[in-house]
Amino acid sequence: MHGSSKKKLMVLRKADSMRQRFLSLALLFSLFAIFWTQTVAQSGHWRATNYPARTDHNIQQNTEPTPDVGGLTGAGTCVVPSDFNLPVCRLSDANLDPSLENQTHVTTATGSGDLNLWNTRSTLFVMQGGGGRSYPMTFNPDTLQASRLYPTSYPTTGGFYFVGNSPSWSYTNPTLLFFAEGSTIKSYDFSGHDTDGSPPSAVEVYDFAAGSTGSWGVTGDTCLPANYAATWNSFGEISKNPADQMFLSAFSNNGKQNTGSDVVAYKVGNGCTHLDTATGMVTGDWGNSGVVGIPDRFMVHNVKISKDGKWAIVAHSRCITRCTSLGPYMWKIGTTYLYPSCLVPNKCGGHWTEGFSHFINDDNSPTYQQVKRVFGSDSPGSTILQLPLPAIECKKGFSGMDQHQNWSNVDSTDTYPFFLTTTNAPNPSLQPDGGFTCAWVNEVLAVSPLTGTVYRFAHTRNTGLSWNFSTKNAIGGVSQDGRFFVFSSDWGGTLGSEDGGATCTPSKDCRGDVFVVALTAPCPAGQLREASIPSFEDCYSPLRRTEH
Repeated sequence: MHGSSKKKLMVLRKADSMRQRFLSLALLFSLFAIFWTQTVAQSGHWRATNYPARTDHNIQQNTEPTPDVGGLTGAGTCVVPSDFNLPVCRLSDANLDPSLENQTHVTTATGSGDLNLWNTRSTLFVMQGGGGRSYPMTFNPDTLQASRLYPTSYPTTGGFYFVGNSPSWSYTNPTLLFFAEGSTIKSYDFSGHDTDGSPPSAVEVYDFAAGSTGSWGVTGDTCLPANYAATWNSFGEISKNPADQMFLSAFSNNGKQNTGSDVVAYKVGNGCTHLDTATGMVTGDWGNSGVVGIPDRFMVHNVKISKDGKWAIVAHSRCITRCTSLGPYMWKIGTTYLYPSCLVPNKCGGHWTEGFSHFINDDNSPTYQQVKRVFGSDSPGSTILQLPLPAIECKKGFSGMDQHQNWSNVDSTDTYPFFLTTTNAPNPSLQPDGGFTCAWVNEVLAVSPLTGTVYRFAHTRNTGLSWNFSTKNAIGGVSQDGRFFVFSSDWGGTLGSEDGGATCTPSKDCRGDVFVVALTAPCPAGQLREASIPSFEDCYSPLRRTEH
């Protein structure tokens, strides 16, 4: 066969392969649409209480070969692995930011799996890269494609970016993104981004340093000292309902993480309340002042706010006095009530996530067990029923997984499933030549807090060997409407190296990128999706809008 004929044949085969992939995706979405339409027809709307996903306990190996999503480039590539039959799309590649080519991209650089990475409509999300850069991205819920904001205004970097800690989307305004910088909480409003508009400027929401002035008025002297020079902060995010009314953060002016003791909350219209965990003193513009009722004194690792804005979950590090809690401490914001959340034998281990009135941690005893407890009580938590895997279902030598949870989709009664990624990163040998030794390894999962049903969506394909914590642990987050989940992954070491090479060593120089898995189908033709807080976003017909 002549060289030109061979070349034409290769091109035809490649085109045929691309056609088959497109048809497979089209068929999958069609099947989803049928399921979705039937569900809506039966119930009037669909709610995030169950998913059309696998719920078995079978050991599931990665499909081989690794699905091809490209190497250094390939953003926008979608695959439908046969293990879970859900579409997974690559959202970034080595060219995302031309000024930092070949860098690793992650969902969040903080290492927390508990951040609100999506806006209310699943049309914007945020990811991070090198140099502390945060990249707000557009997202098409129908095609699962992402792109940079304002690319024509920032050609050298491929689009808009900013530097700030723990970016978190508003729970009510679909274009508003909050983040922490220094002693302040700031925001960007991306209204008009769909027309490339004018790039926004950051707006100060509140400065916790005494004497600071802004749209809120003047910060009182009961918060952080004047001219507070923050060297570290942990943005604990914002309340979901009441939406965007309570903001939580922790600070140090004496070093990095684990060196600070200032926990502060800003209540819109009321000002600041401040807990110093080193002294136990509470002061503020509102609420109670005085010394907390327990003698425990400690430095802060990080903080998170309950979705109702009433509780601060304060993870401690170095203890100044004896620490009685084996888990985080709980501070009822604006009061002197601070208590240890977890005492022996309260199943205190593992990472955690928070709802409106409940706190969930992955005690992992027995395997994969999650524990649910109520805010305001240090009594033993209750295990989530049916969740543990009986030892007989895991092969000999299995020693458990690390897990990172996310509950950005939670409802006001804490009944919707929470999400998590699992990883064999603590012990990559758990995936020997013979494959995984237990179900749910290196997967994107959701767990019903009511029944313990586990929904299985995708393998993360991460090696567990990356130098980057977020990539190594496949850190991710569910969208507020419960339809999508983004996660970090090195995709089996197939995404090229950070020096621009086509191949890499997973424990040394492999790149990582951000991926998304579609958890549900788009709304049926002719139906729209409406955001309402705190309820789940429902599909509805414009003709029956008044019924909602």
